[in-house]
Amino acid sequence: MRGLVQGLSFVIVGAWAPSDGWSGPPPEIIREWVAPGGELDRQFGYSVAMWDGVAAIANDRSDDGSVRQGSIHLGPLGRPAGDLQLLQAPDRKWPDRFGAAMVFSDGRLLVGAPHDAEHGWDAGAVWLFEEKSTRWRLADRLRPDRFEPGARFGASLAFEGTRALVGAPRTDAGTLDGGAVHVFEETLGTWHELTRLVAPDRSDADFFGDAVAMTGDLIAVGAWGDDDRGEKSGSVWLFGRRQDAWVAIAKLVPDDGKARDRFGWQVAIAGSQLLVSACGEDDAMGCIHVYEPEGEGWRLVQELRDPEGMADDWFGFSLAVRGDLLIVGAPSASGTTQWEGRTLIYRRRAGRWSLLGATSSGTGKEQPVQFGWSVATDGTLCMAGRIDDADGPSEAGRAWLIAPNDVGNPSDRLDEPMIREP
Repeated sequence: MRGLVQGLSFVIVGAWAPSDGWSGPPPEIIREWVAPGGELDRQFGYSVAMWDGVAAIANDRSDDGSVRQGSIHLGPLGRPAGDLQLLQAPDRKWPDRFGAAMVFSDGRLLVGAPHDAEHGWDAGAVWLFEEKSTRWRLADRLRPDRFEPGARFGASLAFEGTRALVGAPRTDAGTLDGGAVHVFEETLGTWHELTRLVAPDRSDADFFGDAVAMTGDLIAVGAWGDDDRGEKSGSVWLFGRRQDAWVAIAKLVPDDGKARDRFGWQVAIAGSQLLVSACGEDDAMGCIHVYEPEGEGWRLVQELRDPEGMADDWFGFSLAVRGDLLIVGAPSASGTTQWEGRTLIYRRRAGRWSLLGATSSGTGKEQPVQFGWSVATDGTLCMAGRIDDADGPSEAGRAWLIAPNDVGNPSDRLDEPMIREP
């Protein structure tokens, strides 16, 4: 077991209370997008994003039917999938996985293609699109100072104004798959790499950078493969801006962490709070840890769990937060079928997250749906996507728009009536 790095401020683990119980009726699915290509589009929905009335849904296939090149269906929330604009990488190839990571910021969309092989197998690529005259167009490409084959540059993304983070969790950097995060800045319309972050105590298979988040001058990086509390127990590194440099300021490692908790699988920042998923915790039932700064360290203030959770649900496999709204995916939760999947939606009030309810796809399919493999929110409505890796019969991929039960009239956000596609 590795020791903790000296000279940094570490988390203070304090008392916590379970999240509040169910509140009112469950969230409502108000739109279901079905893959335009039918059962051939089994991976439609493996990644989703949303912003200001716009939905982005990633699909494994491209328009010529090639698998694993990747494409994105993008457009207003109220329109069927077949009416959405199709985005593709300009030099698409197999197996780019374009759309594996997506994030919006003020009318721009950053897209990762972590398996892009232009600069070596799985070196990765990141593309920037902008909305102009109701159409989304390629604006730029973010290039690291040095590409590394196998690094999977673009596996995770964060985007805020003129700053972007790009995770490359398989970067070697003196290790094997230790991981790195590239920090980019935009100056006079040109993007350049400002610095590259690595964990000060990096080790083999930490996968540092498989999850990233930022706000202002704070960056959070998940390293779910870290083994401070056992194999793949996980950790999160925090970096702060000090004058013109980004420096490590804290490492979060739960005192009660255990092997295969995968703490740091996902990270998100909501105001002053840091949310960290440990989807492997408690026999993969999963947990979300909520931290707040306290003095020179960070204090655990809440832990979120599925009150109906079971082993192998993978609660926290996906999460998204905007403002005071949080959605968490548990794609392996079983309902009428194995791996049906479930999402849980929370609202923050007075600094604490309260569970509004949970929902599943309600498709009634025998095929495992894995609802909640990917999730997104714009602070008012939520999205969930699925993935199909099972051996059962082929099924068209899907994505869903979800209204929390405390939202007024969600149709006000749509440019067309709410419908479920056949």
